[in-house]
Amino acid sequence: MDVLVLIDKLDDLVHNAKPVPLTDQVRVDKEEITKQAERAAEDIVEDARAREREIRLGAEDYADEILNTLEVNLSKFIAAVQRGRERLQGKDEPAEVG
Repeated sequence: MDVLVLIDKLDDLVHNAKPVPLTDQVRVDKEEITKQAERAAEDIVEDARAREREIRLGAEDYADEILNTLEVNLSKFIAAVQRGRERLQGKDEPAEVG
């Protein structure tokens, strides 16, 4: 839940609270506010956990893509090195023209 939304709710709660007779103060039920705050905190934690899972899974997918690309490139590099070594050892000599 957005902090500004929580502030608006608190503002509404104070403005709609029962006035204390003969004063300019209002009375707010401490139990009702505590329960609302706890529910809001639970929602915030739940949203944070969901976002964490989403970010973690996205990061894992990205890392897997990068590792896959690296693996493909390394395979190509290894194949090129092997071909080069084979040429140096004379295993892949060009055919003689004659």
